[in-house]
Amino acid sequence: MHRALWMLPLIASVLAAFAVAVAVPAAEKKISGAELKVLLDNATMRGTTPGGSGKYTTKYLPDGTMSVTTNSGYTDSGTWVIEGDRYCSQWQKGRKEKLCYDIFAEDGFYKLVDEKGGTEFSYIDKK
Repeated sequence: MHRALWMLPLIASVLAAFAVAVAVPAAEKKISGAELKVLLDNATMRGTTPGGSGKYTTKYLPDGTMSVTTNSGYTDSGTWVIEGDRYCSQWQKGRKEKLCYDIFAEDGFYKLVDEKGGTEFSYIDKK
């Protein structure tokens, strides 16, 4: 029985290293333009508005068109394009100027950061 005692410090070290690895959140990864094109073609994005007051669902089509519906019943359509490593969108009714975002993968969600530093968190579904 005391033969295995020499392994206790080793086991404790392994468990401590595992606990540290689990406790550290995954680092965000910036999505490249090529990855964004694949990610958004025929995708549905579900997320929360920057202020956190509403939820939205946006559908992206390969022809560069998109439509959005919010939990309050608002709908809009517009266009999307990948410029370099940024996703850009322009709406017909709402925000009519084109706005571009860096998109980061973070813990199973995507963080969209606009040119002014505004942030949205979204889930992207490829259904």
